[in-house]
Amino acid sequence: LAKPPAKDRMAGTARFLSDGRIALVEFSPPRLKILDLLGREQRGFNIRKGVLHIIGEPATGQLALEFGENMGPADRWVRRVLLVDLNSGQERVLGEDLTPIRPHSVDYWALQGAPKPGSAATQVFLTGDGSLVRLDYASGKTTRLLPREAR
Repeated sequence: LAKPPAKDRMAGTARFLSDGRIALVEFSPPRLKILDLLGREQRGFNIRKGVLHIIGEPATGQLALEFGENMGPADRWVRRVLLVDLNSGQERVLGEDLTPIRPHSVDYWALQGAPKPGSAATQVFLTGDGSLVRLDYASGKTTRLLPREAR
């Protein structure tokens, strides 16, 4: 497949896209690459730093990435969603304090396959207060599905 990243690059996370191509996020420097099945780069985009994981495809041609930002004087780490158009490379930041719902095992997607574009698995998140919400990628708004569990 693809050559390993150069020594000055740090590979991050990769996922097969619904059309068979491969999305590869490099952490340092932050870059999103789209590879064909032979590992040849078809497209590449510089992306903002702090990307943690590939969430999935909200729609064909779009990729949602989880990233974190250091916010404010208290060094509060906030997780957000970065939506990347795979044709233009245009980015949109959506939501605040959103953590995607995903299996604990990194190997789960390899065994079960990634969620289908637009499926609920690409839209459901936990908020910082523990609520379960659905993210509308078009508007960037969230809808609360379940409130935080009382303790």
